[in-house]
Amino acid sequence: MTQSPDNPLNRGELLNSYYMLGLTLARMDRLPQAEDAFRQAIDIYEKAPTPMDRTGYRTVLPSLQSELGNVLAARGQTKEAEKAHRKAVILGEKLAYQFPDIPPYRQSLASYYLALAKTLVKNDRRDEAAKLGDLVIDLTEKLTAESTDETQPKYQSTRNLLGWGANLRDAGEFQGAEKALRKALELAKKVADEAPNDTSGQYRLAETYAALGSVLQRTRQYPEGADAYRAYLAVSEKLAAALPADPDYRHLKATAHNFLGVALRHLPKEMDNVVPHHRQAVQILEPLVVKFPNQTQYRRQLVRSHYALGITLTITGKWTEVESHYRQAITTAAPLADQTVDPIPSCHNNLAWVLATCPDGKLRDPKRAVELARKAVELAPKDAGIWNTLGAAEYRAGSYQEARAALYKSMQLRQGGDSFDWFFLAMVHWQLDEKGKAREWHDRAVQWMEKNQPTNAELGRFRTEAAELLGVK
Repeated sequence: MTQSPDNPLNRGELLNSYYMLGLTLARMDRLPQAEDAFRQAIDIYEKAPTPMDRTGYRTVLPSLQSELGNVLAARGQTKEAEKAHRKAVILGEKLAYQFPDIPPYRQSLASYYLALAKTLVKNDRRDEAAKLGDLVIDLTEKLTAESTDETQPKYQSTRNLLGWGANLRDAGEFQGAEKALRKALELAKKVADEAPNDTSGQYRLAETYAALGSVLQRTRQYPEGADAYRAYLAVSEKLAAALPADPDYRHLKATAHNFLGVALRHLPKEMDNVVPHHRQAVQILEPLVVKFPNQTQYRRQLVRSHYALGITLTITGKWTEVESHYRQAITTAAPLADQTVDPIPSCHNNLAWVLATCPDGKLRDPKRAVELARKAVELAPKDAGIWNTLGAAEYRAGSYQEARAALYKSMQLRQGGDSFDWFFLAMVHWQLDEKGKAREWHDRAVQWMEKNQPTNAELGRFRTEAAELLGVK
């Protein structure tokens, strides 16, 4: 017997099938197909002969609109995404008003507010987004106060607040981000305390500490940021110990070591503790990369570990090890399909810089420095600092015309540049027998340095080198 599509049961199953298909395609990053699936599901709902909002499907339409909005936003169609998210909010508010005694409806409404707020941030309407963010926080606090011993409402609220805080952080709205993330942390701690053996709650707590730590770092609250990352590491260690067979938790632990190491670089009294954290990350990640070569997240974190060691050892002047770790970072990154994602271009750039400008002349290799800097420019052509490195490397290699072109490109990208360009540019012009220009750039470099970075040891070396070449006393 042929089943009729007008049968409510069949229609509901078809709607659900399109909905689940859309979710699956979205996770696979097949966004056009996901959009089509969600629109098909919405069309089935809206054209149903019998209204479906009085059935068990009443929550489906706002959820579909929200998922459609997410896909449209991911495709860069932010205006269309805003329309879909607004529809989700209107429908969600209606359900929350009609059924005030059903907390999941208000929980879903908070997620719809959040999705719309994220889209408004992308559309540069941050004041409107902030008001919605406040609604998310208010709803979260009310739902948490109403809940008894159930962790699920708190868990969902934590996720909403964490998402909102991370979104504000990425948009540069650090005050609002810190407020949202501190609220999220309060809830995440409660969830973790109420269900200490629930790994999902512990993982969310680790994520929240990490997000808060990043905001505190960016706002130069360095001691507090380091404390947040210490807590992040502690939770990660607990998870890795509880589930030693799960490689993702070992990866999480390594990531926490790296974040804490970076944070401690800003605390002079903690510098001795920086390198051990990054070495711990390397020790954890190297066997993971060998055992799971296709898990790119493990490989990328290992690249970041070597890169972080390179930076830290540069600060402490251990040049031989610096070169070694940047080389290991580049070698480790080689199998990755997308070489443009940081820190890969920076690894090429930083090693090129060391080989071109290292205080220990024995470690300099101008030819190799030029090769690495050119590769870095290829990967990140709009990065002014990388063009500056190429200019320095070309100068060391005796390619003065090429050096001048690279340095002028660096200056163009930085609206005029600074002494890192100008000292080398002075030496380049001198070598090209353009003595007047050489002196002009030298004097300009000296003035900028004395005003902005008078104690910068690296600039001091370049200043001395340029003065000796130009015969300046």
